[in-house]
Amino acid sequence: MTRSLVTLTLLIACLALAPAQAANDRGFFWRVSSPTTVVYLLGSIHFADSSFYPLREIVEKNFQQADALVVELDITGIDPQQYSEYIRRHGYYPPGDSIKQHISKQSWRRLQALLQTFNIAPETAAAKKPGLLIMDLTAAMLDRLGYQAGEGVDLHFILQARRQGKPVIGLESLQQQLALFINMPAVETLLQASLDEAEQAEIQLQQLEQAWKSGDEQALQQLMIMQPEARYKDYRQINEALLYRRNDAMAAKIRAMLAGDKRVFVVVGAGHLVGERGIVRRLKQAGYNVERL
Repeated sequence: MTRSLVTLTLLIACLALAPAQAANDRGFFWRVSSPTTVVYLLGSIHFADSSFYPLREIVEKNFQQADALVVELDITGIDPQQYSEYIRRHGYYPPGDSIKQHISKQSWRRLQALLQTFNIAPETAAAKKPGLLIMDLTAAMLDRLGYQAGEGVDLHFILQARRQGKPVIGLESLQQQLALFINMPAVETLLQASLDEAEQAEIQLQQLEQAWKSGDEQALQQLMIMQPEARYKDYRQINEALLYRRNDAMAAKIRAMLAGDKRVFVVVGAGHLVGERGIVRRLKQAGYNVERL
């Protein structure tokens, strides 16, 4: 399980760039200083392609100088058997129940149509909890568009760290992330937003690409946070679960790192860094010196 965000916009966070521009694009990168150390924050995507690389020299240079890498979840350390067992035990509705009992008839018809485009049997998929089902659909959609978790920024740095013997620290556990997706709130709203985004995938990708290329925090915040909350009445519940509460927990762990003496390089989804309740704002409010690089 490599995702920290569920719907298309949230899951990608930002997009792969054109090969000739990648090394020059600004991206989302900060340096946070305390009296004892420095922590670097990089806004990641979880799916990308080879055109995303090389990253800017300043990003790679500071990673090389870091004592440890911190990510949302160390996906290279996942036990496949543990993952499958958790999904089997918690990821499905009990016999006699399905997603059809928890969404409107219109949403079920739209979901069936989307499932069929990926040759997924609707009756089989209906047994899965909504967050897990949408996560699978989004992964299939991105795969069709050419974006892979294997090209993601998180994995790019995890593999480097492993080769160099650099410690890799996870901010969250596999169980935490799986429980988050399986127990998503506002099921109808979650599904409606995901289906709407699926119908506008190319436009969404173009907008996210531009936001990343220009390093535009406001544009990214609009796409990922403000627009969905304005469009769907219950979407704030989704952001509370996916972003806001997790931002607070991650920021607290980063503050603990800033109290130490190790230079740490942190890679999290770009959506966690922007906005009024993002990690960057939380660290500024805590009194740290935060500089955009």
